[in-house]
Amino acid sequence: MIIIESKVLDKIKQIQGSSGICDDMTVVRGYCDGGLIGPNSKGTGSVYGGTWAYVLVNQYDQIVSSAGGIVYPNMYDVKGITNNVSEMYAMWKLLGQMPDRWSGDIYTDSMITAGRLFLEYGWRGVPSDLRTGTMAQRRRLGRVTFHLLDGHPTTQELINGVGSRGHPVSIFNVMCDDLCNEFSAKFKIDNFENGKFVGPRVVLDI
Repeated sequence: MIIIESKVLDKIKQIQGSSGICDDMTVVRGYCDGGLIGPNSKGTGSVYGGTWAYVLVNQYDQIVSSAGGIVYPNMYDVKGITNNVSEMYAMWKLLGQMPDRWSGDIYTDSMITAGRLFLEYGWRGVPSDLRTGTMAQRRRLGRVTFHLLDGHPTTQELINGVGSRGHPVSIFNVMCDDLCNEFSAKFKIDNFENGKFVGPRVVLDI
């Protein structure tokens, strides 16, 4: 188990108060994001893996729970993890936290991920096990509304509530991105020496 003391936790304290206490454990919104570790090779993705994170929020904008981790190529017997696979893995992890027949709002900055779940986009490049698992999670839920966010907003865009492409932005999406970045950084610290890969040393989820 890894405990990350980070700017992510600082954001939680700012949103929920210094105690970090959540007053209502009922989740009404979920946010997720995915990323890559190291360079993105065309057609393969990252040979090191991808990162994922989600944040679950109640009606008072308090964080009920959050988690993140790494999806490794050997988990799906592939040469590398693409960004789309990382995004879908994050969605799978998020949906898996919801009780049967849960209804609410899901936020992501990945149109292709949302399109695959809600708009009948194709699933090319997504491992069959991940596709099957994610769709199974989707089917057991109730009325889920998808919202597309602009990713990587500036401070001013967060204040305005709208990103550069005209979609909403959210501090909770930023927190997901921060968690992904921290897992990537942790992996590089543990697995690289003087710029050379010496791993793999597995980084656990939190």
